[in-house]
Parts: sequence; structure tokens; C-alpha cells
Amino acid sequence: MPNGEKKIQVKIGSMVYQLSAAEDPQYIRETAAIADELISKVTKRYPHINPSSAQVLALVNSVDAMRQAQNELEEALKDKETAVQKEVEIKAELARLREQFWQLKKDLLYYRNLCDIHEQRLAELTYKSNKVRPAQVTKASNVFSLDERQTSIEDLDVKSEDR
Repeated sequence: MPNGEKKIQVKIGSMVYQLSAAEDPQYIRETAAIADELISKVTKRYPHINPSSAQVLALVNSVDAMRQAQNELEEALKDKETAVQKEVEIKAELARLREQFWQLKKDLLYYRNLCDIHEQRLAELTYKSNKVRPAQVTKASNVFSLDERQTSIEDLDVKSEDR
């Protein structure tokens, strides 16, 4: 026998067949058992059908099942491709949102630091103003407007260099 093919005797329907194949004999027996089961289903459903018609009908049913399985496989592959594309898009969106989050966090820390500096500066000015003049003095000339008390980081750098 060419290429190590083995002869296997199987029963399919009412016939015994001598098959030769290179595959595992158990695989061939299982395949033949499935074919026999398909033919048995057809003959049980249509008891008066002749054996060759039962075989043809079983073949048509199995080809139909195979085509349906192929269609399902194609749909599953399309769904997988769509899911992979969505995953890529979602990962890109996640990366963008993470970058935006870190930028917002940096901004928040910057503004929190700026508030701390302003509060410190305001406390210093309040302390100096309370120390220099008594609390009872409320002349308009001694009251500083809020605009005069506001300062930026750059203003603080310039004032600290002057000291």
C-alpha cells in the first residue's frame, strides 16, 4: 500500500466497506460511525426509502451541515475581527484618557501649589499688617484691596530675589 495506508473494514448503512487510509484507524472508524448514524436517521425518518436514496439524502444533509458550519465559522471570524478592531480603538482611547488624566492631575497639583503659595503670602501679609498697626485701625488708606494682595509665582520669585 502506498504511503503506509491501512485497510479498515467498516459498516455504513447496510453495507460493509473496505477503506484504506493513512489516518489513524480509530479516526476512520469514528468517521464511518458518524456516516452510519446519518444514514440510520434518514432511514428511521423515511422507512420505505431505498438504501441508495437514503445514502444520497444523508450526504445532502451532511453537506448542508458542513456549509452551515462554514458560514458560522466565517461569521465568527468576522466577529473576531470586529472585536479585535474595537479592542485596538478602546486601547487607544484608554491611552488618550490616561494622558488626559495625568495632564489634569499635573494641572491640579500646579493650582494646589499656587493656592498654597497664595495662602502663605496672604498669611504673611495679614501677619505683617496686624503686627504693624492695631486691629482697631480701619482707615481706608490702610486697607489693601484684594488686587494688591494677589500675586503670582513669578512675583514671588522676583520678591524673594530682592531679599
